[in-house]
Amino acid sequence: MKNNYETLEFPVIRQMIADRAMTSLAKMHIQALDVTEDSEEANEALKKVSCAMDMHRILGRLPLTPMDDITLSLKKADMDGTLTCEELWNINSVLKNVKSLHNYFASFEGDLTAIRDEVEGLVGDDQLSNEIERCIEPDMRVS
Repeated sequence: MKNNYETLEFPVIRQMIADRAMTSLAKMHIQALDVTEDSEEANEALKKVSCAMDMHRILGRLPLTPMDDITLSLKKADMDGTLTCEELWNINSVLKNVKSLHNYFASFEGDLTAIRDEVEGLVGDDQLSNEIERCIEPDMRVS
């Protein structure tokens, strides 16, 4: 079965999609995608894609700006480490994207059942975002 997917150039298509990803973490997830032979799993994935395509058709592209992977910064903060201005600014970029996505999803009047877990998993913190913007200048200087 793998040969069929290679003949259909699945790895090439997967790489083309990964090249359009906004973050390195998203690229890694896309590059790790594999074909499933489980019809139930495939149907669930198709429902998610259908929902996302409906949203894209009605609302346009997701309102995302490029952002860096903040995983290491979050681990550092979790261990009571001190974050640099750049690390805080990168966290703020993610928080701003989460807020934009919340607004995007809230404006969709269609059925979000297929992607409910993904939507509900987006947790932001406006207060933290405001504090980062108050304390750090875009040129990475402390206010």
